[in-house]
Amino acid sequence: MGEKMTKTGGIRELYTPESAAARYDLYRGATGRIKAAIEAKFWIEAIALCESVIADRLEARISHLNGHSELARRHGTIGGLVRRLQSTDPQEGFENLHKLYGEIRIWTNARNKAVHNAVKLTQGQTFEKWDARYAALETAAVDGFALFKALKSEFDRIKRRDAKTK
Repeated sequence: MGEKMTKTGGIRELYTPESAAARYDLYRGATGRIKAAIEAKFWIEAIALCESVIADRLEARISHLNGHSELARRHGTIGGLVRRLQSTDPQEGFENLHKLYGEIRIWTNARNKAVHNAVKLTQGQTFEKWDARYAALETAAVDGFALFKALKSEFDRIKRRDAKTK
């Protein structure tokens, strides 16, 4: 801890029993809160938490692929993380993972619209009332949670497969 901060946050903590327990607690809390936010129709909260857990999984994959070097553990934007993985993660045997990377890139557009354009009016755009605009965010929230679960499931599958080959 106490490491210098980068533009987007810091350097990912290395795996230790303590960090594993802390991460488990954070994931349990975040996934519970995502579910609660979706049930309560707090779409922006759900979207923000989905981004956080998806980005953390992507950072973990980059760290794994690069021997957990400090450079590989630097936090990044979700779009940058996906681009990095699309160019460095092997294609063969990881087709499902690359499909998910593409789906995450598409989802980030919905996330950007939800978070950054909630009240912006663009020239030529049909004017929507707040309630209609906010209700449209449900898809981004639900899709983000589904993407996180699919990504986690795929990483778990790869980890089990790799453990069998060792």
